[in-house]
Amino acid sequence: MLNKERLDELLDYSPDSGLFTWKVNRRGKAKSGCIAGSKNGQGYILIKIDGKFYFAHRLAWLVTHGTFPANMIDHIDGNRENNKINNLREATAEQNMWNSAAGKNNKTGVKGVSWDGRRKRFRASISIKGKNKEIGSYLSLKDAESAIKDYRLKLHGKFANNEVINNNLLEGKP
Repeated sequence: MLNKERLDELLDYSPDSGLFTWKVNRRGKAKSGCIAGSKNGQGYILIKIDGKFYFAHRLAWLVTHGTFPANMIDHIDGNRENNKINNLREATAEQNMWNSAAGKNNKTGVKGVSWDGRRKRFRASISIKGKNKEIGSYLSLKDAESAIKDYRLKLHGKFANNEVINNNLLEGKP
């Protein structure tokens, strides 16, 4: 398995930019000073070292802390390409999910809030240990957003992701 010493032989890491650059020429693949890695289909940066692919965020952790993390690495800002060390923190799988953004099919733009067309109200709910918990039903998106954000902050603490995605929803008319 890769260790810090081997990583230090091959790559330079800038904690301020989050980028890795090659220290050595790689037989026609990359020259010394070139940025290492490429983005995969999920938006993470992968770097191939000694025939094996590694996530750049895990390498950043290794080079900074001397060992690979015991758990997952969470990108605090949700940007999978931002591997600045101050944007990375160790997290359990559950904590990592707490920091995820609203799904692509979310029509309200607020994680945990959906439109209940039958009742003509906004529904706030959250999943806890695989079970759905209803927070409440609200006439306005703003009230549902406030309720879910408060609940998520109490439940998830620093891993609560309360970012609202841009949407064109008119108040009360999804």
